[in-house]
Amino acid sequence: MPDLVLPSPWPEFLTDVDQSLSGAVELHCVGGFVLTALYGIPRTTNDLDYITATPSQAYEELNRIAGQDSDLAKKHKVFLQMVGVADYPENYEGRLTTLPLSLKKLTLRVL
Repeated sequence: MPDLVLPSPWPEFLTDVDQSLSGAVELHCVGGFVLTALYGIPRTTNDLDYITATPSQAYEELNRIAGQDSDLAKKHKVFLQMVGVADYPENYEGRLTTLPLSLKKLTLRVL
């Protein structure tokens, strides 16, 4: 499967996040970013919402590297944001799709 082509600034931002991570991280993503990535709907938000990060220790590192007040957020004008208040179908993990991106440490999975 060919790599997914995302509109700027997402590829640059995600590459910088990937290169900054100390180890492998998987994010379960939702929201406007998913609509942009999968369906080409223009970005209406400047954040990439995720509901889970694996391993769980990655939350702090992700916030430091790419959270709303991070240097990468200031550079790219987008950021990662963990969302904790939402209802998701039971066993939603079985319906996740991995986005085909050329990243070494960061894996993005979407509903």
